[in-house]
Amino acid sequence: MLVPPTEFYESEYFAPRRLLAEQEGFEVSVASVGRKATGAQGTTIEMDLTVADAKESNYDALFVAGGNGMVAFSKDKGAQRLLRKFLRAGKPVAMVD
Repeated sequence: MLVPPTEFYESEYFAPRRLLAEQEGFEVSVASVGRKATGAQGTTIEMDLTVADAKESNYDALFVAGGNGMVAFSKDKGAQRLLRKFLRAGKPVAMVD
């Protein structure tokens, strides 16, 4: 699962997505606190689901792209819950700030 916060850095979202999906062949789902997120350079992307609706058991790993919205994102209860579930399950978690 790939999670971009609002005001994500485009390079920190698109490069990992290309690597995971195109080069490594993983199915990548995208989630955030809302149904859309807008990057620092104005790119808007639609989410497959929200972090509140995401179930850790459906995914192998969690990657959170960095950006100006990381502070607000880190305070979101749904994001906190999802991160804790991934960590408790011993699944890989990566975050860029």
